[in-house]
Amino acid sequence: MNRPGALFLTAAFATLAVSACTSPATGEDIAAQTGDQPAGLEAVTVESIALGREAPVEDQFISCTEDQGNGIRTTQFFLIQNGVVKSYSQMQNLARPMCDAGQPGCALGWQGEKIGLYFETASGAVNQMLLDLETLTLEKRLSTASSGVEETSAQCTSGPFPEGVVID
Repeated sequence: MNRPGALFLTAAFATLAVSACTSPATGEDIAAQTGDQPAGLEAVTVESIALGREAPVEDQFISCTEDQGNGIRTTQFFLIQNGVVKSYSQMQNLARPMCDAGQPGCALGWQGEKIGLYFETASGAVNQMLLDLETLTLEKRLSTASSGVEETSAQCTSGPFPEGVVID
């Protein structure tokens, strides 16, 4: 997928999201994996996320809202411009990369044809997400020592960029 000289897209990601912060795998590295490898959300790791993908992506603003069932709603925002995915702050009307360069346990990019996110919190929780751009479905996996593994999903919407958004 990501061959030297080939056109590819870079990525950065949403509310809990981050940009590719470590040395992510190339598309060839991911394609070369065989055997009893994890699939779906379990397969999303810092190493599995590639910086680009072959198929171009339309510029778009994606919003994914999930009802937690206890009266709390969470929303993840994704802004894709020129193939680059950035996190979006509604309060600041700002889209920017989420990870600092070299930040450990943090990656955002492409997991095959989906946007993939991997993020470890200071408390040891692991967030893994996959966003399917074709179906606009966000799958989320949260792993904690105290609660184990919880998987949820949210339906997303896609539309034009917010008016006046600043893109860093």
